[in-house]
Amino acid sequence: MAETANTGSRLDTNLWLRVPQALCLVLFPLSFLLLSNTGLHPGYAGTPAEQIRGLAADAGRWQLVHAGLAGGSLLGLGAILTLRSLLPRPRTVASVITAFGVVATSVLTGIFMQEAMFVPELALACVESEAACLSSANQTFVDRFTELSLSSVPLLFQGGALLMVTTFALALIALRSRVLVLRESLPVMVGATVVFLYGPGLHGVPLGLPFIGFLFMLAGFSLLAARILRTP
Repeated sequence: MAETANTGSRLDTNLWLRVPQALCLVLFPLSFLLLSNTGLHPGYAGTPAEQIRGLAADAGRWQLVHAGLAGGSLLGLGAILTLRSLLPRPRTVASVITAFGVVATSVLTGIFMQEAMFVPELALACVESEAACLSSANQTFVDRFTELSLSSVPLLFQGGALLMVTTFALALIALRSRVLVLRESLPVMVGATVVFLYGPGLHGVPLGLPFIGFLFMLAGFSLLAARILRTP
């Protein structure tokens, strides 16, 4: 028997709402798929001072990538709200899960925006006053700056992990409610699990399992987006 979505699901008939919903579903994983890997996201090795010099040299690319990731986080919010809107009411558990998703995407958007706006400017200012800023007397600042902006960004991993858990949970609830069919929900759940386990920081990782995770999410969400757009 062919699998079918529940005809009682709340697919909106308003085209002006369905198009943004479909775009959020597709562009959310696509933005992280393209921008999160080290092919586009700048990555630096060496001493903390060398990393700051590299960041200053790549300031424009750093700002562009992180602004794009902030936009991707907002698209993630749209995708979460779209999944919730498809579920029949009342769904108290789904609403609580969605609230966690809103928190996660808000945290990620804020982190990526400050990474885009402030981190490269501080690196440029530091390089311009290199004799003072990058001197051995200022090593404590240099170490903390590179740690907090390049390697251990506060709340980044927690926000990314919470977003993946939220995505997995809503896709599972939608499947159990027969709002999503297996070919839509399973890739999303597999992708969210892979990203949660291997790349919860959502960016600055080499091509590998996190990339594959976002690819799975893109496949599942694209199928759902296509069905949303086909709604008469």
